[in-house]
Amino acid sequence: MADEARKRRVCASEYPARESFFAHRFVRLLTKTAAAQELGPEVTWLLTVIAHQEDAKRYSGPVTYWNEQLMPLCGFRSKGRLNRARQSAVESGWLHYETGGRTQPGRYWCLVPTGYEQLPDGPCDESEPVQNRTANGTHAEPTRNRNGAPSTLFPIPNPKGGKPADAGPSAADIEDVITVWNESGLAQCRKLTDKRRSALRKRLADSDWRQNWREALDRTVRSSFCRGENDRGWQADIDWFIQPDSVTRILEGKYDDRNGQHSNSGSADDVMDRHTADVLARMRAEQAAGNGGPA
Repeated sequence: MADEARKRRVCASEYPARESFFAHRFVRLLTKTAAAQELGPEVTWLLTVIAHQEDAKRYSGPVTYWNEQLMPLCGFRSKGRLNRARQSAVESGWLHYETGGRTQPGRYWCLVPTGYEQLPDGPCDESEPVQNRTANGTHAEPTRNRNGAPSTLFPIPNPKGGKPADAGPSAADIEDVITVWNESGLAQCRKLTDKRRSALRKRLADSDWRQNWREALDRTVRSSFCRGENDRGWQADIDWFIQPDSVTRILEGKYDDRNGQHSNSGSADDVMDRHTADVLARMRAEQAAGNGGPA
């Protein structure tokens, strides 16, 4: 019985026969079905990488990768993010994946989900229509746009009607901030609480914060003050970092070391304006010199 089950798994895992330029048609199919809207850009890019690696191997067999090899190719900064994207691709029917082990990398190949094989294969912009063909080689009539004119765009209806709503930051986006923070060497975030999740969702909805938080974290790590070298022993933690103004203040240089020195007074909420601190220091020095005292 066990042998029969193993044989069935082997048969089910056979690499499929491919037509020439399958990868190109596969990526066009991802585009026509608006896969990026449903699955997200990370999953779509993972599928694109796998499809074109199949093409690079002339469709001779599965694509094989260790997680550590695949992560930088797809831009995943953590293994958890790769796992989530890969699982989503498999569950949606676009990817076949066989886990590897200590001595064997994972095996991958792309799939066309059931029901999508008949979609016409052609451009999907608003240029002059060309003769489309489906996955089985038959020809398909061109679709028409909202004005009734022939269109090459395959219509993907929005089931809720109207303009698709912005889904906002994903769970993976939020967890990625926590993962990168915990790898920075700063005070560990032991739990992603509801309050932290809510705050991160708001911060990541801000395009400026989303684009710059990694740079701000890098500058936080380099700041002596934020590492706890101050008279209060305060250290930067995740709750401070995800406050509305923290990233902005970091990028403005409020916490940067100056001339190899750092400030040893104040707190996270009102760490001194560096320019003001320098002005006050010069005023004190000038006053002391005018009084004949030590500078």
